[in-house]
Amino acid sequence: MTMMIPLERWLDKTRKLLQMEREAEISQAKLENDTLPATSNPNVLLRLFMTSASTGLFGRTVLVLKHNHGREFGAHHFSVGDLVSMCIPTASLTPTNADGFPKGIVTKVEDNSISVAFEDLEDSDDYHNEPIR
Repeated sequence: MTMMIPLERWLDKTRKLLQMEREAEISQAKLENDTLPATSNPNVLLRLFMTSASTGLFGRTVLVLKHNHGREFGAHHFSVGDLVSMCIPTASLTPTNADGFPKGIVTKVEDNSISVAFEDLEDSDDYHNEPIR
């Protein structure tokens, strides 16, 4: 005899577990970002440039980012569905507080480009012709 749990209870529990998993992934990425230099960190892609911006599903802004001259990315850990943060580098290559940077979800990864959908990106023109990481 199997016990049935109500659907609402199962959904609530699943949401909580997914939120816990998301928070664990974010804290792990922050730990790696704080301990590894940006140039050797597989969670950081340096010197990217926005090649196109479009409106995607649910009004999100989708940016396609590439290296200058379209060369291929080195080894990295990015895959579709990853939560990422984008910034224009300042003097420090490892920002101590990345909470203010736009956050998005990777929608496509190719050898020489990565597409990211942003919900909170106010103006994509701010990133045009700027090196991005």
